[in-house]
Amino acid sequence: MEDTALIISAISLIFSICLGIWNIKIAKENHAMRKDEFYRIRNKESKEIFDLRPKLITTKYVNNISGTEVLNQADIECLVLPFREYKEVKTRQLFIYDEKLLKKEEWVSLYFEFENKGRSAIDHLYVSYNDPKQTSMFDARDDQHLNYVKNKLLNYSVFYEDKLLEPGSSISLKINFHKSLVGRNFISAEVSVWLFDQYGTIWEQPLFIHNGKIYDSHKVTFEQFKDNTNIEAALKCFREPYLW
Repeated sequence: MEDTALIISAISLIFSICLGIWNIKIAKENHAMRKDEFYRIRNKESKEIFDLRPKLITTKYVNNISGTEVLNQADIECLVLPFREYKEVKTRQLFIYDEKLLKKEEWVSLYFEFENKGRSAIDHLYVSYNDPKQTSMFDARDDQHLNYVKNKLLNYSVFYEDKLLEPGSSISLKINFHKSLVGRNFISAEVSVWLFDQYGTIWEQPLFIHNGKIYDSHKVTFEQFKDNTNIEAALKCFREPYLW
């Protein structure tokens, strides 16, 4: 009887172990299936978001570096202005600009017309200049730039929200700078256009302003957007240059 009881106990133990291994295997397979399903759904959602993205294409580009053409006013008017000096006075961080560069009769311009060829409306957008260590970009409409220069302030981007840019609608952009700065070309895109679509997703389009080429839109995070446009972060870097 004792031998029989031991055999039954051993069989029960082996059965329990096998059942446990089987349950673990099933649990792992279920977890893998759920994980695969999660990534499949996420990839599908990402693709749907990407397919619906807004994107600007260039429909007109005028390189008026010579300053010989009279260009129309644009929906967005920017001024690119390098600062001559950075200094701190007590707790203030000051950016000194050469006011000779503010003579409008000596400005040259690059003019763009874009069409939203995507499938989402653009709720608002920012245009930013990609030279944070030495250059500001100001809104030049209604001489808004003069207040920044007078108060020795830093600025990297120009905000636009005057109208909802539905698919098929157009917007114009003029980028002004002094004729003495014509040679300040970049290897990478000088400007970024940040699109905030109707669903709250952010898209970036790099813009090579000296040849009119704009890259396709790609999704970015709010942190990536802030890294490129946040003035407070830049001011900290000027105070502590090793952060650049």
